Amino acid sequence: MWLHFAGKNILIDPGPGSLIRIFERGLEPRDLNAIVLSHRHLDHTADIASVVESATDSNKNKLDLLLAPIDAVDGDDPVVLKYTKKGFKKIEITELGKTIEYENIKIKPLIKHIHQGADTYSLQFEYNNK
Repeated sequence: MWLHFAGKNILIDPGPGSLIRIFERGLEPRDLNAIVLSHRHLDHTADIASVVESATDSNKNKLDLLLAPIDAVDGDDPVVLKYTKKGFKKIEITELGKTIEYENIKIKPLIKHIHQGADTYSLQFEYNNK
């Protein structure tokens, strides 16, 4: 899902076909500012490497932020590859009780659920306390 919010373009859960869908809708990957993953399952993350590669011109221009659960970026079987991580200025780990502040946006994890072995989060986006 491409979210234009508070002047920023945030891609949430770039599953299979996300890069194609971005182009089909007339959007430009280089306009992305951040990527958010709710959890590590491939139906929510399969295109992250392709999107980051396109959005950053092979990591020449970094995206501002990746927000993801720890098991998506680290551990035995992360879905965000080391090379892909280089495409971000900052990587934040989603945790209950931890509000992530990005520019004027607050991202609050509200619920954590273990879904088929993956840490899964619902998130609330706030701008100007709304």
